[in-house]
Amino acid sequence: MPTASFRNALAGAAVIENVFTGSQYEILTNPAEIIVALTQDGGAIGDIVATMLSGSDTLGEEQPISNANRMPILPDDAQFTDIAAAMDRLKLKLRNTTAATARVVFTTLRINFL
Repeated sequence: MPTASFRNALAGAAVIENVFTGSQYEILTNPAEIIVALTQDGGAIGDIVATMLSGSDTLGEEQPISNANRMPILPDDAQFTDIAAAMDRLKLKLRNTTAATARVVFTTLRINFL
């Protein structure tokens, strides 16, 4: 059961197209249950919104994330889950909705291979 953690800084109005780009977990080698947990470093809920895709499945679009100001805790901060097929690409897009405030987003990805 691999678990990966990511920390991304977003300037005001910035977008990260895919948190998982370049990670060995971006494309799944086997069918798996995926769990994605997200938090941001304070601010208001809705400062950062997330869009999650697993293969052709859209798991959520422009969803506000928790402002817990800590690394995500599983299962408490789980925001997206899916049963993904082998060779599915995981894509997590983050967008800072504030014009001038930088934010840090913490992501935890857990993969339970089936």
